[in-house]
Amino acid sequence: MITIKNKFSIFFSFSLFSYLLLIGSFYVRVIDRIEENKNSFVTQADLHYQDIINTRAWNAGLGGVYAYPRDYKPNPYLKNNTIKDANGTMMIKINPAWMTRMLSEYSKNQDYHFSLKSNTPRNPINKAEGFYAESLKEISQMKSTVNVTKYHFIEKTQKFEYIQGLYLEQACMSCHQESHDVIDGLRGGIAIEINANYYFNYLTNIWNEFYIISIVITVLIVLLNILVYKFLRRVDEIEILNRTLEDKVKEKTRELHNALAGSHLGYWSWNIQTNEYKVDEIWRFILGLIEDEHIFTIEDIQKLIYPEDLSYVKSTVEEAIANRKAYVIEFRMQHKDGTYIWIESSGSIISYDKESQPLELSGTHQDISKRKNLEDEVTHNNLYLNTLFDKNPNIIIITDGEKMLKTNQAFFKIFYEYSSLEMFLEKFNCIYELFVTGADTNFITNVKHLWIEEIFQKEQPIAKIIYKSKTYYFAVQAKKIFEQNSTSFIVTFSDITETYILKKEYQRLAITDGLTGLYNRRYFNQIFTQELNRALRNNHSLTLLIIDIDNFKLYNDNYGHDKGDAVLQKLSKQLQLCSKRSNEFVFRIGGEEFGILYSEFSKENSLLHAQAICKSVEDLKIEHKYSKPLDVVTMSVGHYYAQNVQSLKVETIYHNADQALYFAKQNGRNRVADYDAMLAHHE
Repeated sequence: MITIKNKFSIFFSFSLFSYLLLIGSFYVRVIDRIEENKNSFVTQADLHYQDIINTRAWNAGLGGVYAYPRDYKPNPYLKNNTIKDANGTMMIKINPAWMTRMLSEYSKNQDYHFSLKSNTPRNPINKAEGFYAESLKEISQMKSTVNVTKYHFIEKTQKFEYIQGLYLEQACMSCHQESHDVIDGLRGGIAIEINANYYFNYLTNIWNEFYIISIVITVLIVLLNILVYKFLRRVDEIEILNRTLEDKVKEKTRELHNALAGSHLGYWSWNIQTNEYKVDEIWRFILGLIEDEHIFTIEDIQKLIYPEDLSYVKSTVEEAIANRKAYVIEFRMQHKDGTYIWIESSGSIISYDKESQPLELSGTHQDISKRKNLEDEVTHNNLYLNTLFDKNPNIIIITDGEKMLKTNQAFFKIFYEYSSLEMFLEKFNCIYELFVTGADTNFITNVKHLWIEEIFQKEQPIAKIIYKSKTYYFAVQAKKIFEQNSTSFIVTFSDITETYILKKEYQRLAITDGLTGLYNRRYFNQIFTQELNRALRNNHSLTLLIIDIDNFKLYNDNYGHDKGDAVLQKLSKQLQLCSKRSNEFVFRIGGEEFGILYSEFSKENSLLHAQAICKSVEDLKIEHKYSKPLDVVTMSVGHYYAQNVQSLKVETIYHNADQALYFAKQNGRNRVADYDAMLAHHE
């Protein structure tokens, strides 16, 4: 037999392994997500770099272009860099490097900036320093001239710095030949700076989330081990008590059967009209009247009945005759030696007269004096057992699977409306009729016969009962009782309501965001995979919206974080109002970023739905004077629609929706950007 210590050691080892596996997988997931965010910056920089290279190549292919001077000056490093047109108006020659620097100055903003950098510049303004100088030096020592990039993140300035080498081509030699530069030579590089505030915020949030979830999981595992240990101890105590009760009941039942084994039945018949009362020899033997052959009358019989029992016997027999039912009754009769012995008498009507009135009764007599004495002894000996049964804090019932046969006092503490088992049985056959089934696979059914089978089959059977608007949860155990040709069950119900509710609350807290009440990032990862698999099985579409509150940092900085939290809560309710379908899930992914996942939409309806959500947030008219031009809180939405998910992974869908979100923010915010439309725009 496995001891409590061994059981708990097995459970503890399993829970420890699960804990380490869960924490480890979550840690790997965090590292992957950080790497994905980092790669998104590199991708952005690569795209910008390619745009700049294409512009330079166009200029270089023309050998430089001439333009009318505006607010820029001629390139002092070009010879013959000015000409006049047919009208005599001066035009300035702009070579690729000069044009690139001009574009750099015009496109510079707080989120993005690029520039030319070189360790050997012709123009001092392009002199590389620090990271750019070191990177160009490393690039110059590399043999490859294809996609050689260097980048890093600067936490202090919240920036992402990137540089890729710029090599001379044949079209460049018209300007660089005099400098003795050669084709494919490294002239410098294009340096790109991108605002990385989002990356560092994401880094902080995801690590905070990791630490918080790790702490929560640790606390849950510890509490679960404590609860399991207490539960195992309780189960062991109940099993010992049940075994004791079962053994005692069997022992006393055997004693009672032995006492009745030698019983003999005496026959009697009573003619109601003549009052003649006939008996057989065994009947006479029971009362010591074996030599008395005279015929009795009903009055003779009544004289032999113990005076205190007579009225009870008469009323029972009269009631049985009136209701035309059989009866069994116990009373005392006088033996020939003057003592009184206990008789168990059974009788029923055996004939009727022409008017269908009872004519004759017959039945048996049995000397049960020994049984009565034994019952007195059993009653005395069972006092302790009855006390244990009745005073047990857990509900204990005895049932044949269909009907309750007995219960203890704890039953009526819950079902206080009934003062006795008889009152309860007037309305219900058994307690299982009150069971409520649900999503929990451990819940016991309320189907007759099956409920007993499930107690033995389920690993942790639970009975859910709703009574008087109050919900109870009971851990259930059952033991079989074999008596002759019948089988009964002792079923114990241990109240675990508080523990069960606490467990469910922990499960709810583990998947919801504490501030907004939305599903959290952890549940997002779980549901995302499930919905992707479901869409794959059912050949349904799947849409992911990544939503970000526009200029939310400015809101927090100017209105305070308390009001910022209130805005997050209000917007969360709005997102829930807009997403009421059963297959729509709303998440707070982190900070001011939200996600909405839904399926079975057409592409057109999916976009309309996303745009309606975006517009509903604007219509809330939440003041935000620092978000121009509307002065209200708005959201940017990245929309990714997948009609065929067979070749897609969770990471791909999320990445594409995130790219669409970035595109929406780049193009004015307060709008929905579709990933496919974004790709078409770049083409």
